[in-house]
Amino acid sequence: MTIKNAITFLEDIDFEPKLRSRVYACKSRGEWLETLQAHGTPFTPSELEESINMLHVQCQTYEQADDLLHKADCIRMIIADFYPNQVPQGHA
Repeated sequence: MTIKNAITFLEDIDFEPKLRSRVYACKSRGEWLETLQAHGTPFTPSELEESINMLHVQCQTYEQADDLLHKADCIRMIIADFYPNQVPQGHA
């Protein structure tokens, strides 16, 4: 598992409707991990957060930053129940 996988996932989810549908349909940690594995991008919640931070500092406009943080919050909401006490509950 790597930060690079999380970055790839965050980039791909915008352009792959099937991936997005699979992510939204995840009802368990097992389904989430299976989705990541099938996409070839397994990562941990801490790697997700690190990738969000890395991408956030690279944003050149407020719009890019807002889009990234909105996407991050959506993913956090989906996986929060799968990783109790490990997933932040959104940005300030």
